[in-house]
Amino acid sequence: MSYDDNHVTIPDERNGVLDTLDQLNVTTDVEYLHTKIYPLGTETSDAIIQTLAQKLAVRGPYDVIIVADDDALRVVDQHHHDLFADAPVVFFGINDHGYAREVVDEGWATGVIEVSCYPEMMNLVFTLRPNTNHIVVLADRTTTGIGDLAQFHPIEDNYPGVRFEVLDAGSMSFHDMRERLRELDENAVVVHLDTFVDVKGNTLSIPEAARYFSDRCPVPLFRGSVGGDGDGKMAMACAS
Repeated sequence: MSYDDNHVTIPDERNGVLDTLDQLNVTTDVEYLHTKIYPLGTETSDAIIQTLAQKLAVRGPYDVIIVADDDALRVVDQHHHDLFADAPVVFFGINDHGYAREVVDEGWATGVIEVSCYPEMMNLVFTLRPNTNHIVVLADRTTTGIGDLAQFHPIEDNYPGVRFEVLDAGSMSFHDMRERLRELDENAVVVHLDTFVDVKGNTLSIPEAARYFSDRCPVPLFRGSVGGDGDGKMAMACAS
């Protein structure tokens, strides 16, 4: 699993897999890469992967590898032959659809991509706030963030009279992003995609981000996936 239980979707994802496999009498081990806290390529992330390699050296190969979310898929891709003995791979929750297609075409994995409900969310935005002329998108440069923003960008073409502005935590601090939101006028709306890590290395969970960015923000915050509703003033969450 890419993340741990601090990420809102992980308990349901894990329990769904384990409950199903338990009914089939399949023994399952779960490993967490914690990449929302320790992004891939950092010293700590490399240490986690090295620890996994040591475990596998003792345990031996698995029959099948199940991959949850984008970062875990990248780790398995990078270490498929040396760590997993060419075991077949099944993935789910992949935001970067192009990358998912690449690994499927290579023949060593198959699975299910994560399809957002951003079009439905935008319909809701303009139903509730028809005078909206400015959409501020909160994004980051995590693997999930890059995939989500790639899914969101094509929707902008459906709203030619609306100005879209991206605040990217990969180049801004959370503090600066929040200060920008506090300056918005009444015809703006905030769309929260992903703000897990900022340029200074600060981290926020989805509920923490909902409370943080809604603080004194004069307009509603919307999400197109699970999490954030009921925390702070996150106005609407469109469940995926």
